[in-house]
Amino acid sequence: MQTISTSAWLHPVGMSGADNVYTLLRENLLAGLHCSFGSDLQVTGTVMLEDFVTIHKSASLYGFLYIERDVQIGEYSQVGMHSEKNTALSAEFTWVRSGARIGHHSQIAGGVIIGEGAWLEPFSQADCDVPAGAQAGGTPLILRGYLCSRCGSLLSAAGLNPRLVEQAEQQIQLICRVCGYPHLFTTQQWRWVGRELPLPGEHRQADKLATPAGLRRFMQW
Repeated sequence: MQTISTSAWLHPVGMSGADNVYTLLRENLLAGLHCSFGSDLQVTGTVMLEDFVTIHKSASLYGFLYIERDVQIGEYSQVGMHSEKNTALSAEFTWVRSGARIGHHSQIAGGVIIGEGAWLEPFSQADCDVPAGAQAGGTPLILRGYLCSRCGSLLSAAGLNPRLVEQAEQQIQLICRVCGYPHLFTTQQWRWVGRELPLPGEHRQADKLATPAGLRRFMQW
């Protein structure tokens, strides 16, 4: 694993006022502080990484791709690759939110958003968004559940009334069996647990308006 030197600091061209300082590793790859890379990293298109990103050996990154801080990408994974299943989505930027973990040999289609703190299991194929704090895996991608925000354990819905999940606009409280920390979910969030995650819909336009300023500057760079 190679830790990239950050002695040659610079602000990305066209991103005046950026909060972080980046190193231009290649003409199409910008990295924040303390990023680590395995051998044989392949980069196609424009890719930007925030601080403390770890990418293991033989991974492939396809831009436009924006990876937030403290993300780990497993070996032989492909992030941002073109998808024949949804060509319109592949034309959009790919966004991996902070704290996400991508298992080895996984494939993430272009235009997908991996939510903050989400875990993608090894050998998974994601051609749809993964919710924040969720664990998902397989082909097609199945939502396994949600992770405890305190200890990272997979939350259990044992004893939960299935009829409650089907009710609209209800809240569900789950207690982590490991650390006892309580979590609140909407029935809409929990309804997809154990099912194939849907392709993004029209809500994506609204999501883009809520993207952080740093990402919007990156999209214009």
